[in-house]
Amino acid sequence: MDRRMFLSSTALFLLSGCGGGGGGSDNVGGTPIVSTPMPSPPPGKGWLNVISLVPVPASDLTEVVNFVVPKFFFDAHPELETNIRQIVADINAVLAKDPQNKKLYVLGQVMTHDGTVTGFSTIKTNPTFFTDNHFVGKRWDGGALELSGTTIAYWLQSSLYDTDLPSVFPKGVYGLSSSANVSGKKYGLIYVAETPSATALLGRISSGSNNYDYGIGTLLHELGHTMGLGIPEWYGLHSIDQSGVLPDLSFSYQNSNYMDPMVGGYSPAWVFAPFNSWLISHNANHQLDLPLILWAAQNNIETQVRVVDASGAPVPSATVNVYGSIEVDQANPCPYVGVDRGMKSVIQTHVTDVNGMVFLTRDAWYARGIKASRGEKVAGQVVTLIDLEDAYFRQGLTTFTVTLTLK
Repeated sequence: MDRRMFLSSTALFLLSGCGGGGGGSDNVGGTPIVSTPMPSPPPGKGWLNVISLVPVPASDLTEVVNFVVPKFFFDAHPELETNIRQIVADINAVLAKDPQNKKLYVLGQVMTHDGTVTGFSTIKTNPTFFTDNHFVGKRWDGGALELSGTTIAYWLQSSLYDTDLPSVFPKGVYGLSSSANVSGKKYGLIYVAETPSATALLGRISSGSNNYDYGIGTLLHELGHTMGLGIPEWYGLHSIDQSGVLPDLSFSYQNSNYMDPMVGGYSPAWVFAPFNSWLISHNANHQLDLPLILWAAQNNIETQVRVVDASGAPVPSATVNVYGSIEVDQANPCPYVGVDRGMKSVIQTHVTDVNGMVFLTRDAWYARGIKASRGEKVAGQVVTLIDLEDAYFRQGLTTFTVTLTLK
């Protein structure tokens, strides 16, 4: 994929060497990011002007998920289906930690591929491996649903060297979420590469608790992508304020959301952060895919800054500077990787009106430090696309307001 991030229907959401999550990488500085607008629609079509989530029918809360494993491994382990049923149960247990989240996975079939690179790489074109859940939803152009059901395909080999992996795995990536276009519909397709001795498929005891928890985290992370969680791996965001201008807006979502599978750290006690859990529940039938969710948050909501004094009165003629915090790393060969810019550069400057208000210009930064000042008094806050997604989808807002109190 073009690393400039034109969000195609086959976008990859990555684990491990690309700074993704699911218990993979400690490389928080490699947090996946998108900073390029959606591409122009095909001739004769247009993007939806209003993108929203409708209530999920009860029948759409349960999803059949298939597992595809190498035949040699399936034949050698008669306990495999029992283990996979436990994996699905453990995934559901994490989702159920939020009592409002009714999403549920059920195992469809455990199937096999022939264990060759060719056989593994052609899974995406074989209808046998996919189950249509007949969900209700919409496409980017407002048409009928095109995303339905998810299949998880495992590649197992003696050791994980990049040169040995099938080409579906980008360099250094051992877990990713993609899609498969089969019989006119688009299905979720998750690829996982593990070694036979350390795969979650063997169960917690056989493969060790650490390997098992790592494997569950990988699946939770990639399944999260299929329901719209994702670019960047929001709760892994962090930035060190190097602007030299008060207040210091250094921040880290990872510290407070370390157990979220979308972060990129490791935890045996996975739990989705509140907004991620909300989005899973409200997009349980994939009615909106990830590019649509990102596009809406980028384009359908404005950011307004309100500057007040200690009494709450508006402060006119205050200076509002916007500092670039995290943006896409165009030089990084791995898609969706972002870089901490340390808020070193001012990317926007505004002056508040008589009501102490100003609207920010939409830009390509997905974490920004906003600082206001008048005289010796200052205030500031970080705004990320997490805030905008939450405001637009969960709160139903088209304007996100940041209130800064000068002190």
